[in-house]
Amino acid sequence: MKTENDDKLVVDASVMGALFFREPEAEFAERRLAHCEWVVPTLLDYEMGSIFLKKIKTYPKLRTQLEDSYQIFCESAFERVEIPVSAVIPVAEKFGLTVYDASYFWLASELSLDLFTFDKALSAAWAKR
Repeated sequence: MKTENDDKLVVDASVMGALFFREPEAEFAERRLAHCEWVVPTLLDYEMGSIFLKKIKTYPKLRTQLEDSYQIFCESAFERVEIPVSAVIPVAEKFGLTVYDASYFWLASELSLDLFTFDKALSAAWAKR
């Protein structure tokens, strides 16, 4: 029996960065995210800004293309959820994660959703939950 949460997925910055900046994993991400509603912590906007800045510093000749990709991200509609940092600290501590990564972990746990990440440490922690 299908539930409301079957069509939702918590997606982290490693996946979003790959998807919007057309990294090698982009096609896999597209297939996995097809027909799903994406749920993210609000901190994703800052993480994507950081990824964008790093890419324009690393690939200055691609600035226009990177700006276009970042703009598409900014215009994309998905559910953003404010995360209580106080709830995330114990998760980060327990699983040896950064507070940022623990935010995705906490959100997926809190909403009883699956977590989609390319981050090895976060993926390993999620598997141990």
